[in-house]
Amino acid sequence: LAIGQITVAGAISTWYWTRDKSQLPTFTVLQSLYRCVRYSLGSAAIGSLVLALLSLVRVLLAKLYADAKKSGNKLAQYLVCCLQCCCAIIEKIVKVVNVRAYIEIAVYGKSYCVSAEAAWDLILRNAFRLVVVDGITSFIVF
Repeated sequence: LAIGQITVAGAISTWYWTRDKSQLPTFTVLQSLYRCVRYSLGSAAIGSLVLALLSLVRVLLAKLYADAKKSGNKLAQYLVCCLQCCCAIIEKIVKVVNVRAYIEIAVYGKSYCVSAEAAWDLILRNAFRLVVVDGITSFIVF
């Protein structure tokens, strides 16, 4: 998924920033895929690793919740349920930041951490616009 997102973002940015469209490369998507595999594969792997680790934490919390449910301890069930909710929220935020970080990687060619920080700053600066555009897009897709 990360490689696909970086490839598409690279192809679109190549098209967008080429002033003379007659000078566009013949195989823009393949060239973008090549750049992704050659220069950005590690960044894609790191972003995927972060999501995989968060998913692992959620699986472990689900196991803890099942154990707490078997024991009948209501306080432990409540605490684990709250942790599951917080972890789910963090995972959603990381997914949103990852997509924007992959775009930053494709456009500027920087590392994952630098791109994720830039994406986070961009999200915070344009939070209202992001909510409105995502809401309109979801409505139109629905």
